[in-house]
Amino acid sequence: MKKISVAVVGASGYTGMEAVRILCRHQKVEMKCAISKNYVGRSLSALMGPDAPRTKYSAIDAPEIDDCEVIFSCLPHCGSMSRIKDWRAKGKVVIDLSADFRLKDPKVYEKWYSTAHSAPELLKDAVYGLPELDRDAIRNADLIACPGCYPTAAILGLLPALETGWIKNDVIINAVSGVSGAGKSAKVEHSYYELNENLFAYAAAVPAGWGRRT
Repeated sequence: MKKISVAVVGASGYTGMEAVRILCRHQKVEMKCAISKNYVGRSLSALMGPDAPRTKYSAIDAPEIDDCEVIFSCLPHCGSMSRIKDWRAKGKVVIDLSADFRLKDPKVYEKWYSTAHSAPELLKDAVYGLPELDRDAIRNADLIACPGCYPTAAILGLLPALETGWIKNDVIINAVSGVSGAGKSAKVEHSYYELNENLFAYAAAVPAGWGRRT
């Protein structure tokens, strides 16, 4: 059985490590390389424990990435665009776990992420990676934008009611998540003291940032 060769870029972040774990259990996948900016040359087990693949983290310019058919990009928001443009030009299938290709309008992207999109021509090609919505399009896509936690929960919860016509007016969604979705970056608002027994309003009334301590 031929296996699909795969690279995970950003494999030392929370999303990247989870992607590595899932892919290593997949019978049709061969993990070619795990890319990390901060852990080049170190064993994956240093972060992921003894059950991790017996390989070392590679640099972003590692030649083996060119041998991969599929690239999982687990880089932070705004960090994927230019690299994905290059990978697509080389004929790679790219599955992006950041927010860089979820929005179709580059002006809306710039509003919410405070930076211009560097590959706006690719936005029209990206398929929103929610299989319950668009399984066939995902199957044939070469650029897949994985949805975030909040829209996934909201869409899957509301979809049956919308399809049956039960909901006709605006919808208000009240959702709460943990802090791991914010990634590994060290910020005061991510610290134990700020978060313990506390709740923040996320991106309230502004395109980015945290709300007031409650």
